[in-house]
Amino acid sequence: MELALAAMMVLGSIALLRGYLAWPRSPLDVPVLVFLGVLVASTIAGGPSWGALDAYRGLWIVGTYVAVMLLVENETRANRLVRVLVLLTGVVAVYGVVQHFTGIDLYRAAMGRRTLVEPLELEAGRFVVIGFFPNSLTYAHSLIVPFSWVVAGTATAGGKRVLPRTVTVALAVLMAVALVLSTARGAWVAGVVVVAAACLLARARRRVILAAGATVLVAALFIVSVGLRAGARSMVDPGVNAGRLAIYAANLEIVRDHPVLGVGFGNYDRRARPYYDHHPRADRRSHAHNSFLQVAAESGILGLGAFCYLFGAVLMQGWRLVRRLGDSRPDIWPTAAGAWLAVIGFLVGALTQDVFTDSECAIPMWFAVGVLMTIDRATRSGGGETAHSSR
Repeated sequence: MELALAAMMVLGSIALLRGYLAWPRSPLDVPVLVFLGVLVASTIAGGPSWGALDAYRGLWIVGTYVAVMLLVENETRANRLVRVLVLLTGVVAVYGVVQHFTGIDLYRAAMGRRTLVEPLELEAGRFVVIGFFPNSLTYAHSLIVPFSWVVAGTATAGGKRVLPRTVTVALAVLMAVALVLSTARGAWVAGVVVVAAACLLARARRRVILAAGATVLVAALFIVSVGLRAGARSMVDPGVNAGRLAIYAANLEIVRDHPVLGVGFGNYDRRARPYYDHHPRADRRSHAHNSFLQVAAESGILGLGAFCYLFGAVLMQGWRLVRRLGDSRPDIWPTAAGAWLAVIGFLVGALTQDVFTDSECAIPMWFAVGVLMTIDRATRSGGGETAHSSR
């Protein structure tokens, strides 16, 4: 994904320099600049360091949404691009389900590396799904974005769709099964929220069908799998979650001691260590395991406010777009609605994992944002105006 994104950015930059494309303005320009400005202020206040350079270098993936807006000409091409993404994800979901029963790890086996698939139920010979990713968390949170598009497709009662209804339903079932088998509990919650939000967008009859189908499918999976039931019970077990609770306590102390601009964006590794020493039960010290809390710890309440301003702008713009399209554009509504649902699901998943630091998870989300902004721009101009110049 990073190589593909880099290629898109290079291609877009060449097209801009040669005058073939114009810079794509969007409603996110100001929120992004405000957030970046607060991050810079927090770094200066916290004391610049070499670690800050790494942190800023990681922000390049935010350019995903700009690259999509720059290179995707209109809503029809955005629709086609999403169709390709969804179909390819269906193949990955099939691989994940097969991996659950066989434990295969083709990529690492082909590279001669240690395989990472772990048993879910030793006596049953089943395994935790990681797909081609380093762990089940990145696999599941990456899956949330295409899953949102197929769920939005099932919420459409009539008219044209991104894919035929039978294909959309089959892909939704496949991705839901792979998502559950990943045992990423935060992604489970995100998936439930995506389905619930899609039900609110759907008409009454379609709402009942979607909710009932999702309930029956998930219930069946948990009934037949001891490992999944154990994972679900652990979500409310304070003993199992003691390490995560200690991580949250350490980061809340950071926010209490550095409320305005945090410890400084990029300084987290260095400045957070003493706080983790106060909470020895914290089993991981790499980040806050909550994107909102991570932003607050690094850049304070100002940073958290700018972060919420940015994604509030994304969600509000997406909501206006979904309402504006309504029944007038049934061919593009599922794509717009799915992109909006994807951002919601991603943010819900961010409550239990700092998914913004995993490019495998963040790139698909920013891709969805780019699709959302592209459709908004194209449909506002009547579909005829694009980011391309007269040349």
